[in-house]
Amino acid sequence: MVSLVLRYGSWRAVFLTLAAIGLLLAVAVALRLPETLPADRRSTGGLAATARTMRSLAADRVYLGYALTQGLAFAGLFAYISGSSFVFQDVFGVSGTAFSLVFGLNALALVTTGQVNARLLDRYDPRRLLVTTLLVSAVAAVGVLTGALAGSLALVAVPLLIFAGSLGMVTPNSTALALDAHARHAGTAAALLGGIQSVVGALAAPLVGLGGEGSATPMAAVLAVTAALSLLAVHTLARAR
Repeated sequence: MVSLVLRYGSWRAVFLTLAAIGLLLAVAVALRLPETLPADRRSTGGLAATARTMRSLAADRVYLGYALTQGLAFAGLFAYISGSSFVFQDVFGVSGTAFSLVFGLNALALVTTGQVNARLLDRYDPRRLLVTTLLVSAVAAVGVLTGALAGSLALVAVPLLIFAGSLGMVTPNSTALALDAHARHAGTAAALLGGIQSVVGALAAPLVGLGGEGSATPMAAVLAVTAALSLLAVHTLARAR
């Protein structure tokens, strides 16, 4: 979509388009997404109560483990988003149009696995799906790193597709498991989860640029490290009580 916008406008048009999309989403939510929680079950404690709830959440090892698991997986996604255009276009010489197709295919893989995950939950426990998916993600990340070191476009693109697709199963399962014991404060727990996810992801993105624009190795290395740490977090902090 960005490539399409840039074809007809400057870089400022990208931000104007994002602002328009955000406005449309806000209007749609305001008009078509009513509050479903009964009034007698809504929290009215204010900022002090929210802060106390967040402190208790931060002290919950299992919750924090799943939050870090998701945050580290998201860090890999941020690294992919921030580095893939340089890797494909500058390192491997892929055209802008071809890169757009690759990026779109990876996004489609992410959405598709999210839909598959919903079906699999009828048969499998969400933790089992999460651990299995993280293992697949780690193997795929190692594949991307191998391809980067070998200088092979195919060995980077194929495992990167698998890595991106795996994130469609990591996020819903880690979210459900993190919120499982905090239904009473689900809103605060979800907000903190999203905050941790964004902060950890944002910290990982600049690391991709440390090696310059002429190598795919920095992005691949960040993917491999974050995938390994995510798998470690789910087996240590997020292990069952």
